[in-house]
Amino acid sequence: MGCLLGLDPGHSKCGLVCTDIRQQQLDLCLVCSPRECWDRLQQLWQERQPARLYIGNGGTSARWLNALQAWWPAERIHLVPEVNSTLEARSRYWQLHPRTGWRRWWPEGLQLPPRAVDDLAALVILERGTGCRFTPAPAPREAP
Repeated sequence: MGCLLGLDPGHSKCGLVCTDIRQQQLDLCLVCSPRECWDRLQQLWQERQPARLYIGNGGTSARWLNALQAWWPAERIHLVPEVNSTLEARSRYWQLHPRTGWRRWWPEGLQLPPRAVDDLAALVILERGTGCRFTPAPAPREAP
């Protein structure tokens, strides 16, 4: 049993998430360039031998699949429908970071998160693929 990966592939940025070895929570949530994502996938493959990669079936997925076939076993790659994954990712952002002040009263659908949510879209893809819900690991606290 190894970790599980979720990938939201994109033209200019990608979302990548990885579970811990017990597949209970996320220990990696990234928004990065396609090149950085590719490098990280190779690193994760070498270091952790992931059990599965769940990839969104959107616009650039065919390119990613073709490239991955050179070294990633096909039986470990699963395409997942990514319809409305960005909307779900925005909603997940507000669940993880509740709105405060006047923003609480403004409809959630009319507000954009203050950062890209491609990592949370990858989380949605992973959850759809596995049928499980995952939570990000708590961020480490810096020493005073």
